[in-house]
Amino acid sequence: MGYTQLLAKKEADALAAEVIERKRAERKLEEEREQLMVTLRSIGDGVITTDVNGNITLMNKVAEKLTGWKFSESFGKPLCNIFKIINDDTHEDCPNPVDMVFESGHTVKLPDRTRLVRKDGEELLIADSGSPLRKQDGSVSGVVLVFRDVTMERKAEIAIKNADKLESLGILAGGLAHDFNNYLGGILGHIELALNSIESGNTEQAVTELKGSLSVFGKAKDLTHQFLTFAKGGAPVLGEGSIIDLVQDTARFSISGSNSTLEFKAEANLPACVFDPNQIARVVQNMIINAKQAMPDGGPISISIHQKNIRSSHLPLSPGTYVVVSVSDKGKGIPQKLISRIFDPFFSTKEHGSGLGLSICYSIIKKHNGTIDVSRVAGGGTKFDIYLPAAKVITSSPKNKPHSREHSGKGKALVMDDDNHIREFLAYILKSMGYEVVCATDGSQVLQIMKNQTFKFIMLDLTIPGGMGGAETSLEIRKLYGDRDIILAMSGYADDCIISEPQRYKFNGSISKPFRINEIHDMLNHILAAKPSPRSPSPGL
Repeated sequence: MGYTQLLAKKEADALAAEVIERKRAERKLEEEREQLMVTLRSIGDGVITTDVNGNITLMNKVAEKLTGWKFSESFGKPLCNIFKIINDDTHEDCPNPVDMVFESGHTVKLPDRTRLVRKDGEELLIADSGSPLRKQDGSVSGVVLVFRDVTMERKAEIAIKNADKLESLGILAGGLAHDFNNYLGGILGHIELALNSIESGNTEQAVTELKGSLSVFGKAKDLTHQFLTFAKGGAPVLGEGSIIDLVQDTARFSISGSNSTLEFKAEANLPACVFDPNQIARVVQNMIINAKQAMPDGGPISISIHQKNIRSSHLPLSPGTYVVVSVSDKGKGIPQKLISRIFDPFFSTKEHGSGLGLSICYSIIKKHNGTIDVSRVAGGGTKFDIYLPAAKVITSSPKNKPHSREHSGKGKALVMDDDNHIREFLAYILKSMGYEVVCATDGSQVLQIMKNQTFKFIMLDLTIPGGMGGAETSLEIRKLYGDRDIILAMSGYADDCIISEPQRYKFNGSISKPFRINEIHDMLNHILAAKPSPRSPSPGL
């Protein structure tokens, strides 16, 4: 065999070996691919892989089932065309997980409450993660997505949470009914004793008993306000003043009758706050009750009030000056792992707690544009820091307001309320003040009455079941007569935004039910002194 032939043979043998090796490699690659597909088919989660451009290169059967797309029709298409995901709350498109992986360079997870929109339009709640596919040199060659349907899991979680909430609401309703029965029993008892005293001619004792019923009535009213604060958010009725006296008086009252002691100190020259005294008193009272319960054998409860300037903070607070009320105890303290949950509704560390007290407090302070921070005290105990935005000037306490002054006037007053007892009560009181009173049951009657006569002021109940309520009626009056009339809002929902901010809704003032006579005197004195008597244009203008 010549040299040339020998060289040709070597080249042919080398080429054959190369072909054999290539086929062996291809066969091995095919076996690995088949093994991969077998593995993917056996996985219970959906799997999709893409190339560096985000185009689909592989899908397993579960992914086909979940998306509604076949791999044969998805191959080479952009992932976003097949794997369409939206936010469950806003229904807006979620970020493309491929883009998220390429931007971060590591594994990412989709946000909770992500929905996958199938080819047929059906939506599934999914849990998903995306990871980069890397070559041997470490460069990213694509992305692998792993996702699963969690719709039934979420429904089960919601069902369990709802069951827990119903149980907690049962506890709450039972406690509420118990307290109300006590208050109603107290009111009824005082009234019956007053009637007996009147029959026996002891008018002095009758007056004492009636005053006692009014005292119990105030507690029942506070109870309804507390429940409304939790149920509807509790819009505060804000006023500006010092918080020191309110905190100290509330704390002293709340600690009375217990074996705990109170340590109180306040920084000098504290700025005023803008706050609702009733709601803040409720927060302080709740904090004191918690502190007492944390120390069943008694102990010191420390309250300090100081000023703090916030520039940046881990707390959800805007930069500015805050007045901080700190309440601390020497109890066992809250376990660190539970601190982040104590403001959650229905969460309680107490065996028979409803889990509403601290969530109500947090809701109140948040409505005041502040926050509550909680921490463990060294050596045992818990400290709550209540942050309230400071006002710009130092003022006196809101409690230092003048005593009620009886109101008297002349002219016509219009009262709208669907409850006959309220209409009769208001008519009696307003007539005793010197007014001629006309009553209506809903807004349509009010508008009809106003076609023929004018009034010095109009009192409108905001909620009229099956009829035109106060807000709608007021808008119609303003359309017909402009700002001619003094319009006052009434509501049994003390947290109604119109009650807390009447001027914003074109009312001149407001009063929450149930109200006492002195509150009507105060409202009319304030409103009628601030606004001159309306003109009397011809009817229908």
